[in-house]
Amino acid sequence: MKWRNLVETTNQITMKNLLRALLAGYGAKKIGGGRCGCIGTIVVFLILYWLLGYVFKVF
Repeated sequence: MKWRNLVETTNQITMKNLLRALLAGYGAKKIGGGRCGCIGTIVVFLILYWLLGYVFKVF
């Protein structure tokens, strides 16, 4: 029974991280796409990824 709970918890964490990365990537493309250049887009992605991690911990 414990193994099953561990697998479900791992799947939930993986899905949250995947959703977090997709949202941060989309936001970085919209905010930094073309205006900031490549490095600026990466910086925006990292900031959004960090902020979304904080938001997902709250919920």
